[in-house]
Amino acid sequence: MELSITARLLITRKPYPDESFMGYVLRLTEKNTYESLSWVLQIAGLNYEESRQGCMLAFGASENLARLANLAGISLTELSQLTYRCVPESGGLPLHYFFGQPVSQDLIRSSRPKICPDCLSDSPYCRRIWEFSAVTACPAHRRLLIDECPKCKRRISWLRRSVAVCSCKFDW
Repeated sequence: MELSITARLLITRKPYPDESFMGYVLRLTEKNTYESLSWVLQIAGLNYEESRQGCMLAFGASENLARLANLAGISLTELSQLTYRCVPESGGLPLHYFFGQPVSQDLIRSSRPKICPDCLSDSPYCRRIWEFSAVTACPAHRRLLIDECPKCKRRISWLRRSVAVCSCKFDW
């Protein structure tokens, strides 16, 4: 599918400063009533499956994010701020910036989403802090983050149509 450089989603939103990259794409998916975020990525010429379940997209690896930024109606700089930029000259270790601090890529778990139901109730978007493997509880609500749906018991995945509702239709 060829995309015109001027194509835009019907409904666009600016990312929140603490929003995760995949969470932002999911929010755009929900606002535009697509079945899954893979549809938005496909329109932007990105392949969710080839990027190891979205993980590499969050690290900005070799994927051209310019088309996604254009589709979302934001600048490439705004979109890039949601990704985990590589720390230059990190001595061979894969270090990435996480809220301005260099951390090992292994500590950033963007492919295994966790959520805080209270945060989603306050404001439905996925926080980047939830992707840090050492964070197991919400700093704001002091509640354990969940990584599986309490109803269907399946692992939470990015491949869903809503930020705060499971594929089984359970509202977190």
